[in-house]
Amino acid sequence: MARGGEFSLRSFLAGKIDLLQAEAVVAVIDARTPQELSQALDRMAGGVGRSVEDLREYLLDLVADIEAAIDFADDLAPDAVPVPETTQDAITPKIRHVCRQLDRVTHQLAGRDSGGQGGLPRVVLAGAPNIGKSSLFNHLVGRDAALVENASGTTRDWIAGELRDTAGIVSCLLVDLAGIGGLYESGDWLVAERDVSAAADRVAREEIQRADVIVACHDSDSDPLIAVVDSTTAECIHVITRADRQQAEEKMTGPQEWIQTSVKAGVGVEKLRQRILEIVSSLDRATPATIRLRAGLESARESLVQAEKSMTGCDGLPSDEALLAVLLRHAIDALGEVTGAVVGTDILDRVFSRHCIGK
Repeated sequence: MARGGEFSLRSFLAGKIDLLQAEAVVAVIDARTPQELSQALDRMAGGVGRSVEDLREYLLDLVADIEAAIDFADDLAPDAVPVPETTQDAITPKIRHVCRQLDRVTHQLAGRDSGGQGGLPRVVLAGAPNIGKSSLFNHLVGRDAALVENASGTTRDWIAGELRDTAGIVSCLLVDLAGIGGLYESGDWLVAERDVSAAADRVAREEIQRADVIVACHDSDSDPLIAVVDSTTAECIHVITRADRQQAEEKMTGPQEWIQTSVKAGVGVEKLRQRILEIVSSLDRATPATIRLRAGLESARESLVQAEKSMTGCDGLPSDEALLAVLLRHAIDALGEVTGAVVGTDILDRVFSRHCIGK
């Protein structure tokens, strides 16, 4: 049987795709919205990888000229005119050109991760069935997107809506999940209904794992979702729903952050909205692939900055051509790790382990 990521790894090793395109395969599979799919397909097309590889080739040509000048320095007469390509006036603009291009790629990545619904933080409303999550969701998004009934288990699949700030700018994707736990414990339910409820429960738990922020909803009868919430690294806000009906203080225990809300009484909902907006504004929405790419670009740029600083010699020549070549090589290797031209097995294992079987 094929291992996870085996076919993508074969394509990478055969030179059919670069490492950025291989990572995009996972993003295409995991895409949940049209915007997420569009961003993943864009990266899978190879545009970013080609741009980075072009810059790497550009630096390789520059290093080749510098190293050639070093190798043949002893063969030159003392009064020989320096090779134009290796003078400080020639090298500095080239280094600055590459830095500008790296900044452009970094800016494009930031725009892709923050633009469109696919780049929005995911904030999920989680809790037991029939505790007022959907009413709270409708109030936060400003429309009746979720069906509200007295019966337990009305929401069977997740429903998403955009949460806007006071200026009307979309800040995050708010997701109303099916109730967790207790959905299919009643012996009066039909087997088919139990199966549907179990599936809804499973999907809700999966969405919690994908969330950037969890709004854990409780009332007087529901058990805290501490175990479910603690299994994630997401930020969490614990909310008492229907605070007008109960003594909320009895539930508000422990070190967790608690907010009392009541849609009916108009209590706490705006406070919750502002707290959500505060948290999502501080989040880094970069994907694992983007984090790796950004780190490589930053490392390359830092080496280029150090390379330019090393050129403080006289007569228009770098003070230490060997050091300059080494620093440029560091930048080349950093860009090579981004595209996979220079990459260790540890990075390959980390990238392709995220692929599913047969991809």
